[in-house]
Amino acid sequence: MKKLLFLLLLTPLFSIAQQQKGFTIKGKLDGVPDKIEVKLYRFDDYKELAADVVKDDRFILKGKVDEPVLCFLNIGQNTPIEIYVENGNISVKEKETSPFELEISGSNAHKAFRAFTKDFIPYVNQMNVLAKSINQHPPGAERDSLFAAYSAVGEMAQKKIDEEVLKNPNSIVTAFILNVT
Repeated sequence: MKKLLFLLLLTPLFSIAQQQKGFTIKGKLDGVPDKIEVKLYRFDDYKELAADVVKDDRFILKGKVDEPVLCFLNIGQNTPIEIYVENGNISVKEKETSPFELEISGSNAHKAFRAFTKDFIPYVNQMNVLAKSINQHPPGAERDSLFAAYSAVGEMAQKKIDEEVLKNPNSIVTAFILNVT
């Protein structure tokens, strides 16, 4: 009976400890001037989740999310970078092979998102090029041929989506993909 009472008294402490865990994003950006703002925004509502300024080529963003969420990482006035944030430790640094690209580690959701987009984005780009070309051609055989090519690429893109859903049906990334496509 005493053990049960003791466990019941400890239960609130366990929930408090779990609630305090959040994310920490540590960044190292060689050559970025001090005082450049770094901000993290949610993708869906552009709500700011965390902010810091670069000091000695480093920044730290801290916060908490209820589930993995797609965000934009803004570093100064540069183009926002997509990053899937989840509670835990995440690292952002420049790639050694390409200093203008960032290497993000520590987020399994981000890793899954990058793996999918690496295969999917080329189809989207190809469809955009074909759509532009279709819109520049008058009705006729050439336009019909372009539309057939557009439809074929669209089917390949849909196949990639279907493969991802079957491969990872419980992934937060799969839920995002199904929501936006």
